[in-house]
Amino acid sequence: MEIYMIVGIFLALVLVLLHLIRTYLSGAKCLLRQRLDGKVIVVTGCNTGIGLETVAELARRGARVIMACRDLHKAEQSRAEILERYGVTNNQATKTNVASESLESSLKPITKDQLVCESLDLAVIPSIRNFAERLLQRETAVHMLINNAGVMVSNFQLTEHGFEKNMGVNHLGHFLLTHLLLPRLCAASGAKVINVSSDSHYFSRINVRDLNKPLRGSYYAHSKLAMVIHARELARRYADQGLVAVSLHPGLTSTELFRQPTICNYLIRTFLSPLIKTPWDGAQTTLFCALSPKLTPGGYYRNCAPCQPNKQALDDSICECVWGVSEKLVVDS
Repeated sequence: MEIYMIVGIFLALVLVLLHLIRTYLSGAKCLLRQRLDGKVIVVTGCNTGIGLETVAELARRGARVIMACRDLHKAEQSRAEILERYGVTNNQATKTNVASESLESSLKPITKDQLVCESLDLAVIPSIRNFAERLLQRETAVHMLINNAGVMVSNFQLTEHGFEKNMGVNHLGHFLLTHLLLPRLCAASGAKVINVSSDSHYFSRINVRDLNKPLRGSYYAHSKLAMVIHARELARRYADQGLVAVSLHPGLTSTELFRQPTICNYLIRTFLSPLIKTPWDGAQTTLFCALSPKLTPGGYYRNCAPCQPNKQALDDSICECVWGVSEKLVVDS
């Protein structure tokens, strides 16, 4: 009997410890109460995961959100899911997924006209240009661009334009999209560009001579470092026009990225799944950056707070060089 009691107590302690670790790893919550009424926000890659939760949280705060997704059918399904969860027909719309009771008064049910689905394939330059052209014709101002979409491809693959796939989608696609939307971003007072990067960028070293080949680290980490550099250089170049650009780490989150059939992803799903953030938890730092009126231009954020990025992202000459190379590859092509 004593051995069973000891085992039971041990298991109980393990469960308590796992719960405490899970609570810690879920990260900080955004407790800002700002509203976004009248704001037009573009979010890329938002039919699942962090992107979907980001769209929902922005819309609950009054924004009209353009859901830019590669698969338009899935985007429409996600729109319906958001409306079912947080729409005017759900009397729990402002009580579900709330970081604090004090925030309930700043949330409102989402209406259908707040969510607009658009087709955008960040691996295909004509798709990016067509998307931007539609927006430029329809919108007089874009108040926020959240570059959330991402791929995680472990082996070397090329897009149809000859770019390494992680770099082509995560950085170069977003670089071109941001460039094309600058007229509408600069037309909006206090506009923001938010690049959803990753702490994996610390383990890379940018290759300014060839963005297809990292000097160190994975292709994915290389692309995420480029996104951090892009945000910092964008903030520097457009500071006098009131544009604020930042990048962030959402945390280790259970998203579509980890469904890719790699050994690393399998191990993460198998052994770390109890400790991984939910997509809603993962969206909190993005939400913080979207709502905060006091962001550090070009800053890098984690757990709703600024932190130091990779040293290369603080080197002005490297940032300027990566900008120039990216511009030649996708803007001038």
